[in-house]
Amino acid sequence: MSVNGIHWSRDKVLFALADVVMVAVAWAVAFWLRFNFELPAEYRTMALDTMPWAVACMVVGLAMARVQRQAWRYVGLADLRQLAWGCSWECWRRWPA
Repeated sequence: MSVNGIHWSRDKVLFALADVVMVAVAWAVAFWLRFNFELPAEYRTMALDTMPWAVACMVVGLAMARVQRQAWRYVGLADLRQLAWGCSWECWRRWPA
């Protein structure tokens, strides 16, 4: 399948979906961090109501910048493992007791 001159293989579609999920998670975590891990109900509603707009804007921005053509080109599985381990360790270390 080709869209805007970009051939979308199965792998590219999966990476695009991963980007969408990461943007949504980042939006939720940003609200969560803003309120020191205790998100009030009114702001939880705000985060969920605005998430589709934030994700849509990021998807459009990423598509316009053609991030899917270049962002993952030089990233290997070892890099992803290291990033996941680092993020997991930091989240575990900062988890409120």
